[in-house]
Amino acid sequence: MKVAFPFVGDTVGGSHISASSLIRSLCTLGIKAVPLLHRKGVLQSYLESQEIEYILTELPFMNAGGGFSGLTELAAALPKMSSFIRKNEFDLVHANDGRMINSWMPAAKLARVPGIAHRRTKWSASRISDWLHGQASHFICISEYVAQSAPQRYKERITVINNPVWPSPNNVNSNRRTLRAIGGEGTYLLWVGTLQDQKRPLDFVSIAERLHRDIPNLKFVMVGRTSELELEIKKLVQMSGLQESFFVTGFRQDCLELIAGADMLVATATKEGLGRSLMEAMINGVPVVASAAAGHLEVILNDENGTLARPGDISDFCHGIKQVLESTDRTREIVARGKAYANQHWSVESHVQQVLAIYQKVTDHVL
Repeated sequence: MKVAFPFVGDTVGGSHISASSLIRSLCTLGIKAVPLLHRKGVLQSYLESQEIEYILTELPFMNAGGGFSGLTELAAALPKMSSFIRKNEFDLVHANDGRMINSWMPAAKLARVPGIAHRRTKWSASRISDWLHGQASHFICISEYVAQSAPQRYKERITVINNPVWPSPNNVNSNRRTLRAIGGEGTYLLWVGTLQDQKRPLDFVSIAERLHRDIPNLKFVMVGRTSELELEIKKLVQMSGLQESFFVTGFRQDCLELIAGADMLVATATKEGLGRSLMEAMINGVPVVASAAAGHLEVILNDENGTLARPGDISDFCHGIKQVLESTDRTREIVARGKAYANQHWSVESHVQQVLAIYQKVTDHVL
């Protein structure tokens, strides 16, 4: 069986990490899983670092949003994309983000092969996008939160499968050294995500400013793809006098090692489809304080495997963080339960078997 995994290629995030894990696992089972990149970029470098073979297609695709310009792009791209599917004898197309779903699901249907639309974020209110998504044979949603946002007419074609996570391959001391190389000795609070409004990175700066007054040895590290918000974040850091304690690293391929080496993960986002960094922290025995919103509520059971705070409430976040730092016995119990929960629910093996069941359902292959 041969499966195409199309990507734009200009970004690397949690969806790409999850998809690459699935691709590697499928290949070990004798399935030819092939990433297709439309553009050169950071994803190309990431796949090479993971020793995953890919095809750089440089095919056109629907890059614009809805409306006339987007449909014009798609009309021009569809014949080339469907021809590419047939020429390379793909049995199935598995798309993992909105642009690729909108482009490749119609192309797969035109080529008469099944298409899987892997939704990792809440559905947007767009008739055109909904129609293009509807060309998929089946949908995978990473959480009930995402699935519930889908149009009602697609509900029978949806399966909820959480993302897989895995422990850092390095030992604790090695991971701690990686963090100390950023900011020296201290207690490290980590924030992970693209610097965009829905992730609420400015809340993390406000949390850092307030906590720093009471606990001077805290270090705050922000890891993720940059945006226009970075200048504002750095300005606020300087105005708050946090220059020696707050570090913005940009995207790093060793993000998992940074998470595993941290003393705590702080997640301020309010519209996450699930929350991969939370899950990675839990499976690596790192306590989590997260906003009580969206997909986080399917990951964290408050005071059981993590700590929830009211979204946007800086005081509540600071209270939760202090509790974790000060109540060591309570924190140790929560971390142990979180690690056990992560290993039980989010293993790579479980993820792969659930995906294979869908592949078999939509194709004639016996897997």
